[in-house]
Amino acid sequence: MKISITYWKKALFLSIFLVVLIASWKDAFYSYELPLLDLRFRLRGRFHRLAPLAIIEIDNATLQSLGTWPIKRNFYALLLKALHKVGVRAVVFDIFFSEPTRYDLALSQAMKDNAKVYLPLVFEVGRSAAPLASAQRIIAGERKEFLSAALGVGHINTYADRDGKIRAVPLFIRYKNKMIPQLSLKVAADLLSLRLQNVRAKKDHLVIDNKLILPLDEKGRFIINYAGEWGTFVHFSFLDILKSYQIKLAGEKPQIDLRCLKDKVCFVGLTASGTTDIRATPLNRNYPQVGVLANVFNSIYLGRFIKDEPKVLRVVVSLVLALLGLFFSLRFSLAKGLGYLVGLFFLYIFSAFLLFVKFGIWLRIFLPLGFFFVFYLIGAIWRTSQEIKRRQMLEKELEIARNIQKSFLPQEKKNPPSLEVEAFFQPARFVAGDLYDFYPLGESRYGIFIADVSGKGVPAALIMAQTVTLFRLLASEFSPAEVLEKINRQLCKMLKGKFVTALYLVYDASSKRITVCSAGHAPLAIYRASKKEIEFIDPNAGPPLGILSSVTYADFSLSTEKGDVVVLYTDGVTEARNRKREDFGEERLTKVLRVNAETPLGELRDKISQEILGFSQGAKQHDDITFILIKFLR
Repeated sequence: MKISITYWKKALFLSIFLVVLIASWKDAFYSYELPLLDLRFRLRGRFHRLAPLAIIEIDNATLQSLGTWPIKRNFYALLLKALHKVGVRAVVFDIFFSEPTRYDLALSQAMKDNAKVYLPLVFEVGRSAAPLASAQRIIAGERKEFLSAALGVGHINTYADRDGKIRAVPLFIRYKNKMIPQLSLKVAADLLSLRLQNVRAKKDHLVIDNKLILPLDEKGRFIINYAGEWGTFVHFSFLDILKSYQIKLAGEKPQIDLRCLKDKVCFVGLTASGTTDIRATPLNRNYPQVGVLANVFNSIYLGRFIKDEPKVLRVVVSLVLALLGLFFSLRFSLAKGLGYLVGLFFLYIFSAFLLFVKFGIWLRIFLPLGFFFVFYLIGAIWRTSQEIKRRQMLEKELEIARNIQKSFLPQEKKNPPSLEVEAFFQPARFVAGDLYDFYPLGESRYGIFIADVSGKGVPAALIMAQTVTLFRLLASEFSPAEVLEKINRQLCKMLKGKFVTALYLVYDASSKRITVCSAGHAPLAIYRASKKEIEFIDPNAGPPLGILSSVTYADFSLSTEKGDVVVLYTDGVTEARNRKREDFGEERLTKVLRVNAETPLGELRDKISQEILGFSQGAKQHDDITFILIKFLR
């Protein structure tokens, strides 16, 4: 059953559509997209404009000075007094005060006096995310006296991707019919005067109080727009803040002018090395959790978000790029198509980076460009396979043409009693433009014809067939010069921009003479056995055949003796080249002929052919190689 090519094309395009649609819709290579997202964060660099916040870190120096973790809560109470004194806008703790201590009363009173304290909660949430995730229980929380003294409470749950990096958070967690906001969202909403009770959940975003739109990814998560590496925000040591406050109370000049914290939102958290609050993020492998909260707040407060690419857009982009990859491979040459491929590759990457920097849009790169290259490769393989099939068909046709061409050459060599003839023929391609023929002209005369068509390949082979046919029609009735003149007139009617060099030799056994006529052909070489010398004779050569119809040619006569050897050849012999682009030349032909002229003619043929092919070994044969050896036996 034969299936049409059109059917296969339709099936191919349908397969492309389905594969791209399913893989794009499912975001099949999401885990491979994450490192490319991280790369965009790093290349973008840090924000030049930041929210009014500062990080107060409980670092190694603080723990060494104030004691092992957890530090006493009276130090937190002192911190709140210092921050309240300078007029901070809010104090956000990334620390849990869940166990009772003797300093709880002092801390709760400091929270009430400050009236701007926010405390964290951590819930047990399932792996699946949604705009309003649900929780069954609290994993870590605060004591009731602290909760009642704080201005606000929020969760600090995060989502870790498969590589362990924190890239997103849930904005709300539903717990006992209450919606608990993310801690940084709670702080930002209060400062922006937004009511978190008025929340509308959409498929890809949340609307807060009909004023603030928070984008979500496909899993319902809020992607953190990291402002920069650790160190982007203003940092102060917990210990230095306490020391500066006490020095100020003593009337001396402190190390830190705490007035720089006025109107700032202060995030307080643990940053000491080796603690459990260290996370991996797109920008740093060791990034304190308090920094994650600061980045969430900074993003919401400034309105700078990461917007996940819509599914429909991802499908369309992937489909377009896949089809472009297929188009480039089928429409252009492989090299040119690859050039377009690379150009569009970099253009797409640049566009994706620009959209990320300017608008926070996260376009997938691995998935669409993966389809781009895969379908270019599919098209290239398909095109190559088609080319191989066409080449195989052409080779079969050329093999047929080669066999047909061989049929034009002498099939059985019947030497007359007075002559011995050997020939060598090797085309540069499947078919050749060289030709030769042996033609008996009665009992005592024998004709030998050799010619070389300009050019190579099939066009030259067709002219060769025409020429040898004309020769056989005319050879028996006319002299060499008349034969060439008549062939010339016929070829002038047929050839356009082509020509044929030819040499026709007739041997007369009764007179032991040869009559030769040349039409622009290479000279003949003759070995004189009596003198053991070699001559190159150009027998009054006229112009090649097929150029001028009114040309006349002249015969040239030469006597022969027993043992003499005549060599007729095309220019493919003397112009055979080696890897150094040197020609074989008449000198090398003379040398091999002189050394081996006395050997049997078949051995002489083999010696000459071996010298030519050995000389040009490793170099591409650029022309047909043909020569004829004639030895006179009496």
